[in-house]
Amino acid sequence: KAMLDALTTGGKEGSPSAGTAVTPGRLIVIDISDMAADLAWTSVAGAENYSVSRAEAGGDFAPIGKVSGLSFADNGLKPSTSYRWRMAPTTGGNEGGASLEATAKTSVKHKPCENPGSCPLARTDN
Repeated sequence: KAMLDALTTGGKEGSPSAGTAVTPGRLIVIDISDMAADLAWTSVAGAENYSVSRAEAGGDFAPIGKVSGLSFADNGLKPSTSYRWRMAPTTGGNEGGASLEATAKTSVKHKPCENPGSCPLARTDN
């Protein structure tokens, strides 16, 4: 339900890139931590699978995975770094145009607590 609510009520959605064909699928970041991001999108009619690409802010996109479902977990990110993602559906064996970009910044990595139960709560703002 949380993923559906995020897809239908907002989420962290980006804007189209210049010269990028936009598919009907809507890509959003539904969760982010210091080293991972969870992405979700609306289905594209007839899609067999979806290719996901990532770029750091200002960098070039590179493919990071292909899935048949409507979500992707991107792991191994760097803390306190801005990223952009996009997905492209494959229909009839042909990859379609890329989605709108979704953007987010990973959180700061906090030092582990040495005395569990007595550690202060970490702030979540970057």
